[in-house]
Amino acid sequence: MKCLVATAFVALAVSGCGAFDPPPPPAPFKAVVSVTGDPHQPLAGVPVSTGKGSPRLTDTNGKVELVLGGQEGEVREVGVTCPPGHQQASGALQIRLTRLIGTSAPEYSVSCPPLRRKVVVAVRADNGPYLPVKYLNNVVATTDASGAAHFAIEIEPGTLALTLDTTERRDLKPPSPTLQVAVGQQDDIHVVSQFFEVEKKKVIIYKPHVATELRRGTNG
Repeated sequence: MKCLVATAFVALAVSGCGAFDPPPPPAPFKAVVSVTGDPHQPLAGVPVSTGKGSPRLTDTNGKVELVLGGQEGEVREVGVTCPPGHQQASGALQIRLTRLIGTSAPEYSVSCPPLRRKVVVAVRADNGPYLPVKYLNNVVATTDASGAAHFAIEIEPGTLALTLDTTERRDLKPPSPTLQVAVGQQDDIHVVSQFFEVEKKKVIIYKPHVATELRRGTNG
């Protein structure tokens, strides 16, 4: 009987040791950060930092998976450094620690739009052949025999002001007009047109004086 009691006590003591062990740490949380320049245009090699260790870089799809420690519901700040030539994010990305839903980690999107836009401008100058098209006083194109021209330029969003230089064509009205193109937050194609009136040359007809003609007749 004593042996049975001793054996039971030992078994209880062994099984009871695990009850006082600290609980295992919670499994880390996962999140995916997706970085794009323009919609549907992923940016690769963008540093994404959690504040611990070296930044992770986005892959060719513009994505990086992060592993974050903490308690569910807590918020972690994640920094995204947009590449040169792109607008920086307004602030740190706020990621709330959440358990996986199914097999996909929650995904957070960051936009790094380009600072400059590619713009193609087509110019149509009616009655304006062979006119220089100027931007910031530099010739960027010249109209052909039909008055058409086109060119491409990279420029920050805003207003693109073009001048059709009529210095060599003083018979065209209005003189050297300015055409404005509104450049938005995306690459685009713009068509601008200008109609010129051609001033007719004045023809002066000189009539001989009647008295002169009479003298010529008398002398003859």
